[in-house]
Parts: sequence; structure tokens; C-alpha cells
Amino acid sequence: MPELTTVGEVIEYAIGAEERAYNLYMSLYNLVDNPAAKKALKEFAEEELKHKAILEGFKEGEVHASTRAKRVDLKLAETLGDVYAEADLTYQEALVLGMKSEKTAYELYTSLADQVDDEDLRKTLLIIADEEMKHKAKFESEYDQYVLKEN
Repeated sequence: MPELTTVGEVIEYAIGAEERAYNLYMSLYNLVDNPAAKKALKEFAEEELKHKAILEGFKEGEVHASTRAKRVDLKLAETLGDVYAEADLTYQEALVLGMKSEKTAYELYTSLADQVDDEDLRKTLLIIADEEMKHKAKFESEYDQYVLKEN
């Protein structure tokens, strides 16, 4: 991650991360055939656009109030091997990519929050970090239910 010294740089970097996440999920959407996977990936892509909108709103002076929620972390992303986005991606592989992507996003936002002095920005970044952890939990729950329990 580059050194970010201003609030504007942090916000722009975070917006870029959300755009990359959106593009990842839409790429995965185009690679999978499973209708349930397609639906889930499209929903996650739309969530990333919501995060981008929150960040863009912050630039315009909007501050989002929210409470942070403790999430259950199954830690599946930490135990599974890497998967790469390729043609004919399976539902299982898409779930692994999703959970790993969300884990990385969570780590990004908590790291950015630790670096900023602006308290409102810090809170906004932590809210988005919580959202990313919620997404990771959804991917892991889906993996647990449809992959682990079937095997």
C-alpha cells in the first residue's frame, strides 16, 4: 500500500479498492455458470458500489453513523489455498476467492483507519471494514453450508 498522507489520498485509495472489488466480483460473475453463484456475486458487486458511495459521500461532507458489530469469523479464508479467477470457475472456487478478497479488504480498511487522524474518517473506514468482514462471513457460511457439509 502506498504512503497516504492526506484524508483525500486515503479516500481516493479506498474508492479505488472498492472499484477493484466491484470489477473482481463482476469478472467472477462472468466466469461462473451456477445461478446461485451468479446471484451472490452480483449482490456482492452491488455492495462494493455502496461502499464506494459512502466514501464519495464522505468527500462531500457526509458522515455515516453506525455501530460496530462483532462478527463470527469461521477463519476459512485463512485455512484454504489460493484460487485464481479462470474460465469455468466452480462455485466452490468463487466462494474461496470471495472470502479471501473480503479478508484483504477488511485488513486494508482497518490499516487505513489506524493511519488517519481524522476521527470521522476513521469511523467511516471502520464501518466499511465491518461490512467487509460481514461479506467474508457470508462467503464462509455459504462455503460451510454448501461445500463442507456436502463433502
